[in-house]
Amino acid sequence: DEDDINRGSVASFQVTTNGAGEITQAVVDAGLAAATGPGFDSYAKINDENNSFEVDFPATAGTDPVGTMSVSDGRIHTFAITDGGENYTEPSISFTGGGATTQAALDILQFGTRWSFDVDNSGVTTPYSLLPSDIYLEYYEIDDDTRSVFQSFEASNAETFSSGDFTDDLLTVDGSGNVQWKDQTASYVTTFTSNEEPTVIVIENDANIAEGTIFSNDIDPEDGSVFDFDVNDPGSGYTDVFAITIEPSADGAPGSGVVVRAVDGQFLNTGEYDWFEDFEIMNEGSGFLQNLNQTDTERNYSFPGVSNFTLTEGDVRVIDIDYGTGVRGTDFL
Repeated sequence: DEDDINRGSVASFQVTTNGAGEITQAVVDAGLAAATGPGFDSYAKINDENNSFEVDFPATAGTDPVGTMSVSDGRIHTFAITDGGENYTEPSISFTGGGATTQAALDILQFGTRWSFDVDNSGVTTPYSLLPSDIYLEYYEIDDDTRSVFQSFEASNAETFSSGDFTDDLLTVDGSGNVQWKDQTASYVTTFTSNEEPTVIVIENDANIAEGTIFSNDIDPEDGSVFDFDVNDPGSGYTDVFAITIEPSADGAPGSGVVVRAVDGQFLNTGEYDWFEDFEIMNEGSGFLQNLNQTDTERNYSFPGVSNFTLTEGDVRVIDIDYGTGVRGTDFL
């Protein structure tokens, strides 16, 4: 009586079909021997009270170079691709063998792929000294009814599938000013899959010159030396530590000899020098005028200590006139 049989799972093992999709007796015998032989954890459970074995083939079939299938009741219910191959444009999947009376059919409703690409410098008119500030791919996801645009800043090695950021990890500028892969032996694919060719976006560097301002209280009134200044903009797009020059704001005005050194900063993966706005004044110079075209606050011109004077023939009078800050206090239409 089937109801009087005490059933229990002793072990599980895998078998692989032959080229015709058949499970042969030889592979079953080998699987049983490995699963129930000495050394098996549940070997003690197999005793004289067990007078027969039943071998059950559940859902998962053996693995082959194409995929794995979930099979029950003689029908294929699920299918997983384990080796996607390459260079497909319009793929189809079919089933053969296995003794089926009616072969299963699988329709591909959406076909997405990883896109391969390479670096092309043919359109570069000016050699690069730095990598672009950003490189990324814009793409649509498969079966995305909203048509949302996604961005990817990474690529994957086609062999190892290790990924990295374009500008931070994968690209460099060679001695000829061309953008190239750091690993010239590798080929790369997208980290995503899509059924439409992605768009490559390159954001070029916007180089800015570093700028600073010297205020009146940064200049010694006695000798016109400069002992400090404010950094307005640290600049961008520099390939090396740069020199800092301080000159009078008006041509022909006195003041010279200031020597300043930029300190602190770092070189980014793009090759750009990122200045942290720190500096050392090695020589304060001399002769600079405190109120020469100061543009921080407005101030009217003045005649220090005198407003009216009389000159006779042969007289020489020197009067210092403060022309103000150069900031317009009234807007003129």
